[in-house]
Amino acid sequence: QSSMNKSETTDEERLLANLVKRFYVGKNAGELSTHIQDFVDMLTDSYLLSPDQKVAELALRYVPVYNYRITHSGQYSNLPLYSQGKDFDSDTLESLKPVHSDDLLYLFEFFDFPSEDDRKVRQLMVKYWTNFAKYGHPSPLMSDNITQWLPYTSEKNYMELNVEPVMKKYVEKERMTFWQRVYWNNREREIEASQSMVMAPLYYMLRYIRGY
Repeated sequence: QSSMNKSETTDEERLLANLVKRFYVGKNAGELSTHIQDFVDMLTDSYLLSPDQKVAELALRYVPVYNYRITHSGQYSNLPLYSQGKDFDSDTLESLKPVHSDDLLYLFEFFDFPSEDDRKVRQLMVKYWTNFAKYGHPSPLMSDNITQWLPYTSEKNYMELNVEPVMKKYVEKERMTFWQRVYWNNREREIEASQSMVMAPLYYMLRYIRGY
C-alpha cells in the first residue's frame, strides 16, 4: 500500500514515480503550465483510464462489456470543479475538455442545451443507455440508425462518443502498455502468488480428509 507521505514511501515506489513522471513529461520537466496536458494525461491514466481498462479486461471473462470514451467538448463541463485556484488561460482550460464525469451532463437533464451538437450527443447517449437497460445491448436494433456498438474484446473495442460516434480499438495503446508493464504485471503476479499460498494448504487438507 503506497503512502502520500514521502517519508513512508519505499525506494521502489520512488523509482516507479520517477519512471512515470519521465514517461509523461520527460527528464527535465518545467513548470506545470508548460506540461499541463502531460500531467493531466498522467493523472487520467493512473486514476481512471488504466484501471478502467483493467476492470473491462477482467469483467470480460464473465459478462459482455461495452466500453466508451466521450470526446465531445460541449458548452457545459465539470472542468471548473477541477481547475479552481489554477491560473491557466482560457484556451488552455478549454483544451482540457471533456473531463471526468462530463458524460453525466448528457445522461441527466441538468441543463437545456442551446447547442444542436450538445442535444445530438445527449440524444445518442440516452438511446444507447436506454437500449442497454432494456436489451442488454446498446445498439440491438438496426432501425435505431445509430453506430453499432461492438463489445469489448481482446482488441479492446471502445465507442468514441461524439456528435458522430465511431468504434475504435486500443485506447491510448502506448500509454496503457506502459501501465501494464510498470504496474499491472507486478500486481497480477502478487495476486497469483497470494492465491497459491491460500490454495496449497486447502489442497493438502482435502487430500488428508479424503485419505489420499
